[in-house]
Amino acid sequence: MVTIKLMTALSEHPLRTLGALHLSIARSMAGTALVAADRVMTNAAED
Repeated sequence: MVTIKLMTALSEHPLRTLGALHLSIARSMAGTALVAADRVMTNAAED
């Protein structure tokens, strides 16, 4: 459910489901840094 909300909130970024899942897990863990090769996911993480 959190992943779907995140994909909706960041709809300007063409996140794929797996990227949104990774991002939602990082946010739920209160991560302070994200390292990824996926530029779409890293751009979304900055928002």
